[in-house]
Amino acid sequence: MADSKLLVVLDDAHSTAQVRPLIPGGIHSRVLITSLDRLADLQGARAVVLGCMNEDSSLRLLSTIIGRARVDAELAAARQIIRICNGLSLALRIVAIRLLGRPHRPLACMADRLARADRLLDELTVGDLSVRGCFDAGYQALGPAPRHGMASTRRWHYRSLAHSKRASSAPLCWSSGSDAPPSRPRTS
Repeated sequence: MADSKLLVVLDDAHSTAQVRPLIPGGIHSRVLITSLDRLADLQGARAVVLGCMNEDSSLRLLSTIIGRARVDAELAAARQIIRICNGLSLALRIVAIRLLGRPHRPLACMADRLARADRLLDELTVGDLSVRGCFDAGYQALGPAPRHGMASTRRWHYRSLAHSKRASSAPLCWSSGSDAPPSRPRTS
């Protein structure tokens, strides 16, 4: 394998110790690692930090998965879905996969389902993909002090960045229960 040209993809790596044994030794091979952590102690690695998707990128992703004609036919509903997913690729991908499985379901119907803030986490699950799972994993990765602070608020939920009472305008965000504007969760 030392002389082979390989591309190894390691998704959702938790530590350098986890990925180091999986890195091929050949000079012609490359490794692509996704992680919520920086893995700064991985020698020779070059970090690329990805931000959230803008509306154009989100529309392209949605169009790629469910078809451009379907998005164009219900552009307003597609934009509402994108606003609710708030640039989080995992959330948008889950919604798109669900829509792909139901080709006759109007995008407006999905947008209405997502607009119910009390059910948003339930809606953002398909197969083994889950926004809730990412948040739970992030919560478990916190140290005891931050976890205790979050547990005492008992408020892991989605709420509007603008503190709006209109559910349809509530973009996806993670709140620790404080009144400060919530920060965006990290997702892969």
